[in-house]
Amino acid sequence: MAIQYTRTPFRILNAVSPRLSARLALRVFTTARRWPTPAWEQEIARRAETIWLANGHTGLSWGHGRPVLLVHGWEGRVTQLGRFVAPLVARGFRVLGFNAPGHGEHSGHALNVVDYAQFLRAVVAEYGPLRGVIAHSMGASAVAFAARLPLRVERAVFISMADSVGGVIERFEDLLGLPWPTRRIFRYRLESEIFKRPVVELDLSKHAPEFIPQTLLLATDDDQDVPVVDTQRIAAHWPKAKMQIALQAGGHRKVLRDDRVIASAVSFIAEESWLSRPVASPNNANAPIERTAS
Repeated sequence: MAIQYTRTPFRILNAVSPRLSARLALRVFTTARRWPTPAWEQEIARRAETIWLANGHTGLSWGHGRPVLLVHGWEGRVTQLGRFVAPLVARGFRVLGFNAPGHGEHSGHALNVVDYAQFLRAVVAEYGPLRGVIAHSMGASAVAFAARLPLRVERAVFISMADSVGGVIERFEDLLGLPWPTRRIFRYRLESEIFKRPVVELDLSKHAPEFIPQTLLLATDDDQDVPVVDTQRIAAHWPKAKMQIALQAGGHRKVLRDDRVIASAVSFIAEESWLSRPVASPNNANAPIERTAS
């Protein structure tokens, strides 16, 4: 979340009015910026068929077979997970993906993880049951919150997943340099207006979703946005999860293009039974994936 440029107006507002500063922080926290789509992602999108939800929201589809859903993170696009498409299609799956409201080509500006979870439940209701979901960052959290109710998904791969919304909020506040008076108002408005529940209830390590499927948690040790310890805390508390760490995979977003991560995720989705065997690294990978016990 590279928003360092907003520190100056917050510094001024914090001194003048913590209430105004908290209002601006809320807007920044729930408004996704849109970034140019690189050529390789555009090419992957061109190979897809367009699909629709009942409400007219469009998505992309590749291949045929049991469906696997790709879920992007905050300020992302489904094509950021485009490197997963070819190996999944080669294994006989149909790959689906939808940009979240307020992301990609879709209108809207405000989005939070609880609303994202509701959106994904609608996707699964129309296109499920799913063989699997591969989700990144906030998208992974949204899938987990969606699984607090019955969700027709057999396998889930969560990449660079934060263990709690509270931790994300604290990192956001630190990034903006918000003082305590502003933080107090900001958190109150988040709980009362955005999440409509205490933030503590959104701690995934302490409140494991009841209907979470068998899950592979993937992380990289050079992720500056979501520390590996977040994923480790989730793995320690989810009985249906196992975890792998990719060493030096390039950080929070480049991990989605790491050959080892892609191979591990696809193998997990394709396995018909739970197999606790080492995952071989591709020949062009320069660092291993470490396996940690769940």
